[in-house]
Amino acid sequence: MITVKKIGESVKNVREKRNYSQEYVASKLGISQKAFSKIETGETKLSVDNLMKLAEILDTTVNELLDSVGNATYNNIGTHHGEGIVIHKTNSDKIGELYEKMLKSKDDEIYRLKEQNEMFLKTIEKLTNK
Repeated sequence: MITVKKIGESVKNVREKRNYSQEYVASKLGISQKAFSKIETGETKLSVDNLMKLAEILDTTVNELLDSVGNATYNNIGTHHGEGIVIHKTNSDKIGELYEKMLKSKDDEIYRLKEQNEMFLKTIEKLTNK
């Protein structure tokens, strides 16, 4: 689970890798250095818009800011006991497995409907030839 504090730490790490000052990034975001500092310490929630702007300013992706592993799909945003935004991760392998099961189910249904259609066509042919 990723909290506002963890996102702030990630933002700080990426900012420092780029050798950007808090003042520089804050000015690009259109906020004060003090407000930006609160983002990095997890005291302030980061809006989705500002998260996207921040990723652009830091020349990175939102996924990198949210998860350094990069193998998660984010599917739920909510609040959790005053910690601010909490993002629950779903492993992309599980989503892939579910997708494959759904495709197989649809393929089976298509096959069944084709067989049913052939049966109806044969019945119609028999009825019209009489």
